[in-house]
Amino acid sequence: MGLSATVLTRRFPSVGRALTYVTLGTFTIYFAWTALLVEWRIQLRARLNALDSAKGAYFVDSLAGQEAIKLYGNEAAEEQRFDGILRSIAATSLRSALVGSLLNAGQARLLSSRLAVSTIYLFALKLPSTSSTSIHPPIHHLPSSRR
Repeated sequence: MGLSATVLTRRFPSVGRALTYVTLGTFTIYFAWTALLVEWRIQLRARLNALDSAKGAYFVDSLAGQEAIKLYGNEAAEEQRFDGILRSIAATSLRSALVGSLLNAGQARLLSSRLAVSTIYLFALKLPSTSSTSIHPPIHHLPSSRR
């Protein structure tokens, strides 16, 4: 971060500090956004692991108690219990995927919006064209034979 700030300040003396602030702000927000959503996703993955363990335990219990379940007519109750576990797994998996998508979309939006802000700011100040701020060189830089 310090290297980026130094390069921006020295490369663009008139606007380097503003660009440095935009860059530091962007990365601060980026890191906070990423940390928040990654933590949320870790919690969801832990819940998925717990549900998967519950599903495995249910299978062991149902196989061990299969005769008792049939004897007392509890098939419907056991089916509802297992369906509840499967619904929870499906909902948590979907939520985890959505959080991952939200993370990626937020990161892309943040970086692209900050890039747009920086670009608009630079062009508003009418900085002279350099190889790092323009795609094509201005025509007055071309040899006279190419005009």
